[in-house]
Amino acid sequence: MRNLTISDNPINDFTPLSSLSTVQMFTADKTSLRDLSVLQNNTNMTYFSVQDTPVDSIAALGGMNNLNFVALTRANISDISPLNGKANLSILWIGDNYVNHWSAGTSKDAKDNVTPHIGYGIWQPQKRIAVSDAGGVLTNVTMTPGSNRNVSVITQSTSNGTTWGASSEIWTLPFFYESSDPAIAYIDNATMQLRAVANGTATITVKRGSTAATGFNAYSFNVTVATPTLTSITVTPNTASVLVNGTQQYIPQRQIFRTEALKM
Repeated sequence: MRNLTISDNPINDFTPLSSLSTVQMFTADKTSLRDLSVLQNNTNMTYFSVQDTPVDSIAALGGMNNLNFVALTRANISDISPLNGKANLSILWIGDNYVNHWSAGTSKDAKDNVTPHIGYGIWQPQKRIAVSDAGGVLTNVTMTPGSNRNVSVITQSTSNGTTWGASSEIWTLPFFYESSDPAIAYIDNATMQLRAVANGTATITVKRGSTAATGFNAYSFNVTVATPTLTSITVTPNTASVLVNGTQQYIPQRQIFRTEALKM
């Protein structure tokens, strides 16, 4: 079999594909295909289209050196390094993914290695994962011990890597939280609450994937937990006239340094 198309199909079990090794043109758009390793034996593949799918890794394409057309739009891909060195690759569609090709690093280096061979490509827009609360995207947060706030994981789109558009909450991507010091602050995965425990600073990281071993860092922000500091005590009124044998009630007022969260 050289050509195989299974697009727009409710198939849930793709393991039978692992027995194939001669496919050269493969299309599986709008399917639930996530694991491309079932196709890695088809090293003579030239045409590969898997769009509108939950695919989050293209490692299986690493050994397909004859690829000249690859379409992966609207998936969950962040690392395109498996496409390095594909001298025959002339068309690449990879818009609406999580490839940060504007910044230095694996993804940017991969794009530099891929684009010299591409005659036509779709890169924009791309997306990112972020953590948000009712006030917006969290960057550096300061909280008091024992406090908490509701948070959610969102995606935002960008066409330049710096300006981010409207956000939408994530429901389908596998992700989990890690804290550099849970004794200071952490996010409870069950309740989606950011919880401040004790004074100090912790880094909260959202990871894409299902386990710490296979997941990768998608977004990080710092949480500083600090006890409010008493700066002064005043009484009201500060002056008064009182009759002989009369009384005057004074109301003490504390001034406490309170912390606020910083938003983008």
